[in-house]
Amino acid sequence: MKRVGLALALAALILQSASLTAEAKKIQGRSDLRGVTKINSETSPDPEIEKAIVRALGNYSPQPGEEIRYYYNRVDLNADGNFEAIVHLVGPSICGTGGCQTLILQPAQGGYRLVSTISVTRTPVIVSAQRTKGWSDLIVYVVGGGITRGYYVPLRFNGRTYPDNPTVLPPLGRRARITGKAYLAGEVSTSTGIVLRTMGP
Repeated sequence: MKRVGLALALAALILQSASLTAEAKKIQGRSDLRGVTKINSETSPDPEIEKAIVRALGNYSPQPGEEIRYYYNRVDLNADGNFEAIVHLVGPSICGTGGCQTLILQPAQGGYRLVSTISVTRTPVIVSAQRTKGWSDLIVYVVGGGITRGYYVPLRFNGRTYPDNPTVLPPLGRRARITGKAYLAGEVSTSTGIVLRTMGP
């Protein structure tokens, strides 16, 4: 009887492991953007973008080892001939299990102004060919933070800003075809990217 019980327990463990593996593959499969052009983030620091990031953060005086790193691409999101900046921030103070923070910056008076702060995001950020109120729709992948089965969410401009939390928005349909360009592609971690410098007085 003991052997039968052990055999049943072992079989249940194997089935559970297979189920978790299959679920992980589903998540990985959904995050695979076949047919979408991937564009790596820029590698050179941009002082004007850094100033805009520090203004958006409000107070930035990190301890050693707790610096924020950033990734960015310039993209014309509203077809006005000027390039906005999609900026992804990574650091222990702004990241959680659901992701980190993404800023949308618009050129203004020789620098940038903040258009949107989008929480719990992951890279890449897909810039869709679809537009809402003159601005490109953004598509992000949502997983983690209690969400075990990942899905894509469209972020649509409302005339003033993009939604600030993709986890509370409805997902794309399962059969929806994702098109566009995936920016901020490549490795993203707390040990890569451009270190955000503190601004002098």
